[in-house]
Amino acid sequence: MTVEHIKTIVLSSLIATSLLLTVAIWNYQPNLDELGDENFIDAATKINGQQKTMKEIVEPKQLIFHENNRTFSLSSRTASLDLFEEMRTWPMTDFETLSSNQLERESKVEVIFPTAVPLNVLANTLSINEEEELPEYNVNRMFIEISNNQSSTSVYFVTDGEDQVIRAVIRRNFDVYKSLDQYLVNSYDHVDYLTIDEKRDNPIYIPEGEVTLPVYTYTTTPISVSPLINVLFNDPNMVRPNSSTFGQSYYTDSTRQLRINQDQKYMRFVNPSISNIDSLPRQEVLKQSLDFVNDHNGWTDNYKLFNINDSGSTIDYRIFKKGYPVFDDNNLSLIQQTWAEQELYAYNRAMVQFATLIESESQQVTLASGSDVLDYLNKSMNQFPLLIEDIAIGYKMEETNKVSLVLTLKPVWYIKTVGGDWKPLSEEGFNDQGGVQ
Repeated sequence: MTVEHIKTIVLSSLIATSLLLTVAIWNYQPNLDELGDENFIDAATKINGQQKTMKEIVEPKQLIFHENNRTFSLSSRTASLDLFEEMRTWPMTDFETLSSNQLERESKVEVIFPTAVPLNVLANTLSINEEEELPEYNVNRMFIEISNNQSSTSVYFVTDGEDQVIRAVIRRNFDVYKSLDQYLVNSYDHVDYLTIDEKRDNPIYIPEGEVTLPVYTYTTTPISVSPLINVLFNDPNMVRPNSSTFGQSYYTDSTRQLRINQDQKYMRFVNPSISNIDSLPRQEVLKQSLDFVNDHNGWTDNYKLFNINDSGSTIDYRIFKKGYPVFDDNNLSLIQQTWAEQELYAYNRAMVQFATLIESESQQVTLASGSDVLDYLNKSMNQFPLLIEDIAIGYKMEETNKVSLVLTLKPVWYIKTVGGDWKPLSEEGFNDQGGVQ
């Protein structure tokens, strides 16, 4: 056999082997589970919460009736919220601007929001025709007429300190009075309220008598930090974990920083590369903040809009329980964002969420009456009520088991001074908070 013959045989063998390998590769199917792009993204950038609409996060803090020289509300906050849901369906039209001196509270339902909301945002949660031309107006109160003798019902939108109000009408073919009358005639379902500083634009209303509310106790579950790293940093691969001498852990890409406190309950994110924190339109910060939290399913508990600061850059969402705000010393009940230059500058929130309700209304607390609270403040506080911005009943969140982080919510009287934070009234020396039954 010649050398040429040997070369031909070897070459033919190589070609045949190559063809066999090619066919094997073509027909090979790896035994791997399919992983769709969408599922991968969800797993990487979403925490164990929900998405919410503007309608779900914008709710009033109080519904107050002014009728027959009485000031009262319904016996439960959930009943008031049910009435407001009905109000959302009432068709409003014919908006116009009037002088505020044309507005009186008598024979009206007063709807009070926790912070001023742009009218065009509020309109998206009510039954208002999209073709209505609405003024750029921030609303923190609505007044709805109680009248059975007119061809239409007037609705007034008000902001504190303004000398104008916006009026809309509900036509006679929609019987508002019939809807309200069922709440007016059931006096057993009424709770009388005291009015504090009724001469100012934003009087404070508190229940006159004692209020009894249940105590709630929850186990909690942690929120994973990994999805939040993917959401908050442009390139998560550049993020490096570190720890501080105080036992805190933090993550940084040399510009942004995410800090987790030592017991993994709370996070603070900041992007210091943004230096110019200008004021923003409230409508813009509301939409941006809602969209941002929705993008990572961040509504892990019953958060509602609670406050927008005067500049419009910082927005607070707070947990509510049965219509009452929840407060705590460590801000575990608060989601707070600051926006600047169309970007997120700061984001603070809890890294735990409520899990199982382990005590449901088995304990109740009867709070001191509003009359006693008012009497105490009159005697103990200089320049009362000028220095008081608000008074309210809220739930105080306390850690009853730090190891497994069990949280208990107890009803407490709260007070907010002008320019100050919300504090339990007990810290101001008022000790009669009622007892557990």
